[in-house]
Amino acid sequence: AAGLPLLEHVMEVVRKAGVVRVAVVIGAQSEAFRSLLNGTRVVLQRKRLGTAHAVLQARKQFEIWKGDLLVLPADAPCVRTETLCDLIREHRRKQASASVLTAEVKNPAGYGRILRRRDQVVGIREELDATRAERQISEVNSGIYLFDAPLLFKRLDEVHKNRNKKEYYLTDVIETMVRSGNSVRAHLANDPNEVLGVNTRRDLAMANQILSEREL
Repeated sequence: AAGLPLLEHVMEVVRKAGVVRVAVVIGAQSEAFRSLLNGTRVVLQRKRLGTAHAVLQARKQFEIWKGDLLVLPADAPCVRTETLCDLIREHRRKQASASVLTAEVKNPAGYGRILRRRDQVVGIREELDATRAERQISEVNSGIYLFDAPLLFKRLDEVHKNRNKKEYYLTDVIETMVRSGNSVRAHLANDPNEVLGVNTRRDLAMANQILSEREL
């Protein structure tokens, strides 16, 4: 998009946000990705068992880290550095255990829906598992999170495989934290385009347009 691999857009934004230790979890076609990483720590997910499983593969890289851990997908090239900085600042100001970047979108189909109780997030419901009422919710999950690192890895061990997709969802960590009394907050992005995940050629065309317009 806009002349660069999606991963490069994400890596640049992460570095500009001040992240000092980066690891990239990769699976299939890993050799093609390694050439883009320029010495960045690489973690191999040999079996693709979901987003929670992917983060667990990076445990050895971060298990002694006592600070915040930013988790984000590599197919979200439109997120801005300023937005990540705002997420980090608000997470720390509110002393949250976890924070989720969210957006209000006109068509939430395909996204996980944010379940709230006032300003506290109480869950993230994947569309496949959502009720009809939950599918009407327009606040959606970006797939970008900030966690207290030690607590994240503790809660990841408590996540069970989803019955429908037979995968371990990172979103289930949020409900596990809520049940344990941990504070989970949502940070709403000003521009819903920032949470665009590239899953189709149409998404790629949209991302290319968004990024190209920013350069004008």
